[in-house]
Amino acid sequence: MSTLTEFTYFPQLPAELRIEIWKLVPEPDRLIGWVPCSNCEDICKQRPNCREEEEAKPLARQQCMEENHPDWLVKYVAHPRKNAIFAPLHACRESREVWMTKYFQPPRNVTVNVSGTEIPVKFNVPFLNYEHDVFTMFGAWSSTSIFDVGGPMEAPVEPFIGLDRSRIQHGGYCEIMDQFFPASTLFEVNELPALKRLSLITMGPQPQADKQQEPGVLMQMTPCTAERYDCQIVDLVSPEVGENSAFMNESRPRAHRHTKQKKFDLFYDEWKAWLWHVAEADAHLRIKSNAASWWKVVKFSVAENAAHHPRTAEDCPLYPDRCTGPAGHGRCVIDHWESKYELSCKYLVEDKWANVLQNDIGVKLGGWQHPINREEKNKEAARIRDYVDDNYQGIWQWVDDDEE
Repeated sequence: MSTLTEFTYFPQLPAELRIEIWKLVPEPDRLIGWVPCSNCEDICKQRPNCREEEEAKPLARQQCMEENHPDWLVKYVAHPRKNAIFAPLHACRESREVWMTKYFQPPRNVTVNVSGTEIPVKFNVPFLNYEHDVFTMFGAWSSTSIFDVGGPMEAPVEPFIGLDRSRIQHGGYCEIMDQFFPASTLFEVNELPALKRLSLITMGPQPQADKQQEPGVLMQMTPCTAERYDCQIVDLVSPEVGENSAFMNESRPRAHRHTKQKKFDLFYDEWKAWLWHVAEADAHLRIKSNAASWWKVVKFSVAENAAHHPRTAEDCPLYPDRCTGPAGHGRCVIDHWESKYELSCKYLVEDKWANVLQNDIGVKLGGWQHPINREEKNKEAARIRDYVDDNYQGIWQWVDDDEE
C-alpha cells in the first residue's frame, strides 16, 4: 500500500473547512533574537600573538562591516534557522490571511538611537509572533565592545532593540556565564508587562565542522555560530522537578578554553534567585550598578557546596539597604517560590550533536524526571565521561565538583 504524499483535492474542499485545516498547522518553536556579525565575532575570538595583532582587530571588524554588512550592525535571526519561515504565511493568499492575524511583518531594516549612537538593525525573520515566539537575549553586547562605531558608548545595546517590549509574551534568557551581571541587569524583566513565560536557554556543543573548532577541545556553541548550522530546540527538565544529564553539568562543554563551565542546574538556581529579587523584592535597581552586591545575592541564594560556596547566613545579605523583601527572608523563600511567569529550560543543539548524544552515547537530552533511576543515570554519566575522555583529552580535566 502506497503512502499518500499529496492531496490534490484540497482546493476543492469548502472554504470553511480549508480555513479550519490551515488553523491546525502547528507553529514552529523559535528563539528570536539579535546577534552581531559572525565574522566579526570570529575576529574578536582570535587569540593575538602580539599587541599589534590585538590593536588591528577594530580595523578588521570595521572592514568586515564595510564589505559584508554596511547596512546593519545587529540582525535578528531565528533559531533553529529552518524555522525562520512559517510556511502558511507564504503558501497562498488564503493561508496567509488566516495566520496574519497572529503575526506581524517587521521592517527589513530600521535604525534605532541608543544613547546617542545610531544602530542600524536588520530583520532576517520576515514574520514574528509576539504570542508564540521566544524573544531571547543572546548576549550583553555594546556598540563599542564589538562594533566599533565611533565614540564611546557605555550602555549596552537593548536586547529587544526595534521590538515592542509591551507585547512580548514569551521571553528567553540565554545562559551567558561571563556576562551574568550585565546581562541580568539589562534584561529588565519588569519592563515586559505582557510576559507570561520565561525560558532559560543554554547552548549545545560547538559543531565539529565549524572553523572555530579546535582538535581536542569541547566548547560551547555561540548564538552566532548556531546561525550557520541546522539545530533543534530541546525542552529540558527544570532542576526543581528533576536533574539534567552529566553533559549539562559535570561534563558539559566549556564557554572558555581553559575554564570549566558551571553546572547548568546550579546556574538555574542563580538565575531564579536573580528573578526572585527582581520580581518580588524590588532589589533590582539597588544592585544594578553594584556587581559585588549581586554576587552576595547569588552566594546567599544557592550556597550548597561548602568547598566552593561556603554557606552564608540564612538572612539575605542585602536586606534592608538594597532589598525590600520580607524581613529576614531566607533561602527557603526563594527555594519554594512560584513565579508569576511560567518558567522553563531549553537547549539549542546542533542536529548532528543531538544524534551523537542520543543515539551514540545514549543520553536523555531532556533530562531525568523524579523519581530518578539512579543506576541508569550513573551509567549514562559514565558513558558521557568515557566519550569526553576518549575524544577531548587535550582540554578536559576531571576534578570532582570543579566549578568556575
